[in-house]
Amino acid sequence: MNGHLPYNEISSMLNCGSSVGNKVSDSGAIFLGHMPEVAPKAYLHVIYPPIDEKSILELNEILKPAILHSSLIDFFRFANGMNLFFKKGFRVFGYVSAEKRVSEGFFDYPDDILHANGDIRIKGSESNEITIGWYLADSSYVNLDECGRVVRFNPSNPKKIIQCWLDIKSWLISEIERLNNDFSHVTS
Repeated sequence: MNGHLPYNEISSMLNCGSSVGNKVSDSGAIFLGHMPEVAPKAYLHVIYPPIDEKSILELNEILKPAILHSSLIDFFRFANGMNLFFKKGFRVFGYVSAEKRVSEGFFDYPDDILHANGDIRIKGSESNEITIGWYLADSSYVNLDECGRVVRFNPSNPKKIIQCWLDIKSWLISEIERLNNDFSHVTS
């Protein structure tokens, strides 16, 4: 994880419980909290390396009419997606460019933000919103609106909002704190 200042707090929150068994893949993905009791290659968190400015501009062009909010750009400068809290946590989508879509490793790249924002647009998402994440426990999705607010909703009832946050950073901090507190239930 790069030390991008707005996300230093998140970096330390994720490193806090993962002193045993960390590694970095050839693609630069950071694996935190080895869980050999679950599977030989299971990790609590996977953090993908940041993307460059060229990729940010490319993604902004692809996602039009939606525009990448500055908070999402800041996030991509910190990490290009995350898989947090193994099977019962959530994923933050990242950008996988066309030349990188074919890969040999299962965790070489994050879940692609283009899948949920392209032809397979998530039900309940407006054209000016970007779907940025997904919860494994209840299959709810997370959208970023044009003002930078983060909204969690279930596509089967998109008008019923599960939870809202002011921005990406407050969403991540809130959910990492919640899941850190519930960690004993997460791995069971």
